[in-house]
Amino acid sequence: MDDYAFKVLDVDLSNGETKISTIGPKTIQRFIGATGLAAWLLWKEGQENPDPFDPEAHLLFLTGPLTGTPVN
Repeated sequence: MDDYAFKVLDVDLSNGETKISTIGPKTIQRFIGATGLAAWLLWKEGQENPDPFDPEAHLLFLTGPLTGTPVN
């Protein structure tokens, strides 16, 4: 597996701090695809019904399991 697999880059845009964390392979298998994993990451942060325009709101960019393959 590539070195960047199972990694999450957390960037705080207000102060420029970054943090890299790892997601375990069992979690990746449990939430196949970007939608399920994004929901898990948001749930893990614990912010319920955040205002999308709040500066504290999260913005996630995730790729799905077929990204980079010839599947249409």
